[in-house]
Amino acid sequence: MLQDNNKLAVAAMLTSSFSFALMQLFAKMAGDLPIDVKVFFRNLLGVVVLGFILHKKGLPYLGLAKNRRILLLRSVLGTLGVAANLYALDRMILADSVMLNRFSPFVVMILAAIFLKEKIGKNHIISLSVAFIGILLIIKPSFSLQMIPALIGFSSALFAGSAYVVVRYLKGREDPLTIVFFFSLFSCLVTAPSTIMGFSSPTSIQWLYLFGFGLFALGGQFFITLAYKYAPAGEISLYGYSTVIFSALLGYLVLHELPNFLSWLGIALIIGSAVYLYQTTKRIPVSLSLEERSLP
Repeated sequence: MLQDNNKLAVAAMLTSSFSFALMQLFAKMAGDLPIDVKVFFRNLLGVVVLGFILHKKGLPYLGLAKNRRILLLRSVLGTLGVAANLYALDRMILADSVMLNRFSPFVVMILAAIFLKEKIGKNHIISLSVAFIGILLIIKPSFSLQMIPALIGFSSALFAGSAYVVVRYLKGREDPLTIVFFFSLFSCLVTAPSTIMGFSSPTSIQWLYLFGFGLFALGGQFFITLAYKYAPAGEISLYGYSTVIFSALLGYLVLHELPNFLSWLGIALIIGSAVYLYQTTKRIPVSLSLEERSLP
């Protein structure tokens, strides 16, 4: 029975990773639409669906009054993370931009040690050092404007990691659905004015891509929640890195793009550092539950 549950958990995690890869692909294929428009429509479906679920469950939409400042902080960081990720997606190879965002667990490791007093050991430091070398190989530091998208893509991991730490603080204080709804509503409200004032109707195919963007975001969240229902996060969270592999395949098959050698080496180092950390500690440094994976 336990073995069957683990298989279901792994299958759900891989399905979630594929959904998130499709989410990123649809965001990129939506083309030259402004980032605020993409952020608005990415979260609009979440507001509708999660609002309905909260209503049915009788849960608060905006959380407890004493937690709203923290919920607002989490939402600001999350929205900045989404916007930075979308900026990088539009200007970088799909797999590279996704991999930069996947550095967020290592950001969590650092910030959780500083602010939540979580222990960080020798294995964590080795893993973090190797992963950072991998990030440098993907960014390819230079004194040119070409590295700006990569730096902004890296900042998406910093914002996302910071948001995850805030979510950890909220654990047990607010329902995960409320946390995601608050974030989705905040993102829609702050991008609605610019979306409405500067709105030019997307083409039919762009509408399809925007719908897919939001749909696969929700699908990824659903399946990752299902995965953690059947197995502890520490046992299966490593499979979340398969998003990068799926993104590389989709980028090649749909967009006809491939990372260069240095990017592949960087991707290998980051995934390898996560595998090393998992093998030595039996967990990677973030539990990617529903409320944490509301970011891309």
